[in-house]
Amino acid sequence: MSPLSWRLVGAGLLAVLLASAGVAAAEGDRPPPPSRIVMILFRGETDVERGFRDFLREEGIEAEITVRSLDRDLTRLPSVISEVRAARPDLVYTWGTGVALGVLGTFDAVAPETHIHDLPVLATMVSSPVGSRLVEHLGPSGRNFTAVSHLASLSSQLNAMRAYRTVTRLAVLYNPIESNAADTVTALRALCATEGIDLVAEPVPLDATGRPRADVLPDLVAKVAAREPQFLYIGPDTFIGDNRDTVTSEAIRHRIPVFTGTELEIRASNAMLGLVAPYYTLGKLAGFKAQQILVNKVDPGSLPVETLSRFTYVVKMSVARQLGLYPPMAVLDYAEIVP
Repeated sequence: MSPLSWRLVGAGLLAVLLASAGVAAAEGDRPPPPSRIVMILFRGETDVERGFRDFLREEGIEAEITVRSLDRDLTRLPSVISEVRAARPDLVYTWGTGVALGVLGTFDAVAPETHIHDLPVLATMVSSPVGSRLVEHLGPSGRNFTAVSHLASLSSQLNAMRAYRTVTRLAVLYNPIESNAADTVTALRALCATEGIDLVAEPVPLDATGRPRADVLPDLVAKVAAREPQFLYIGPDTFIGDNRDTVTSEAIRHRIPVFTGTELEIRASNAMLGLVAPYYTLGKLAGFKAQQILVNKVDPGSLPVETLSRFTYVVKMSVARQLGLYPPMAVLDYAEIVP
């Protein structure tokens, strides 16, 4: 072969090697595909999901998010779980205790044929992870999920009420067929017994179909108001939350302030006082956990089941003014005052 031919062959080999290196470099520079997330929501998107989406965007985490809302009907959950099993996303996101339990089961009763046990799950808005038996104790679940709760402890909520006024009697209305609500009332009874507080707890009657009756709420508020409690408490109760305007307006009419452990009753209705986790901030915490799972490849079972480290003490001044119950000066030092 002539020297010219060798030079041509060498040039050709060099071109092939350079092209191969270029392809490899291009493949190395190619961004990873977006993470696939399926959201299973109880009642459509909330500020929690807005905070979650904003966190992912701010951190540059590309994600394809598919939303499945149950529209408040948990009987739709099994078909959604079947869809998720087939899709096998990178992360399953749930909203609410009922959805989390339906997806994951309790810590001592997991059915592989029913529950999702082999995909990463991030459960949000779990009111009582221990009380609902989602986990045996706070901390890492040791399973395929982590979770965030939106409620301060009942003792912290009671202390928040006492910071405002003396509490010797507390009232609560609740949906007896909602596990969150019933479990909270059980725990509240135990706490009030320990603290020497009289608890007036009224379950909402059910109609012929077994559903709680909204039409009796004004009468129930009047009934507990006759016992002169210092507060009417609204806890994690979807039915009472859905009827928050009726409950809070009737309470004001009977000159009973409402204390809430969740945000909507004070920001979107007329509770006077609350110790709450801002939904948006809770969504940011959920986004951080998703980052650990999707980007840092942390096992979700090693991440703690937890709530926010700080809650917001909120006073609705318009209601306080209506009731003539102005906040103590000490409360004004740390409370968020809303109109």
